[in-house]
Amino acid sequence: QGVESGCILVGVPAKAGSCYGVRLRMKGKGGSAPIYWQLDHKWQWQLPGATVLFAEGDENVWREGEALVRVPEGADRLVLQLGAHQLNPDDKVWFDRVEIWPLN
Repeated sequence: QGVESGCILVGVPAKAGSCYGVRLRMKGKGGSAPIYWQLDHKWQWQLPGATVLFAEGDENVWREGEALVRVPEGADRLVLQLGAHQLNPDDKVWFDRVEIWPLN
């Protein structure tokens, strides 16, 4: 609640070239769920990330979000960042039912 900027990281081992599904729910405003990559637990900012896209609708109800990603060469870990950005003092954002699974 009222966070200027904060996040929770969810990381899983990932094999370059493999595909993963990511699904979660979000409620509130000011939230985001980008996906980044690591190699040996070091950030690989030069690699293209992805973003979980959420259904449009009322910010006061749970909205589903999904992404399909392919792990790029030079990465061995998928990191989902559950973020809150520039919330007003009474604003809240919730995340629930986070799922990450291999597709192949």
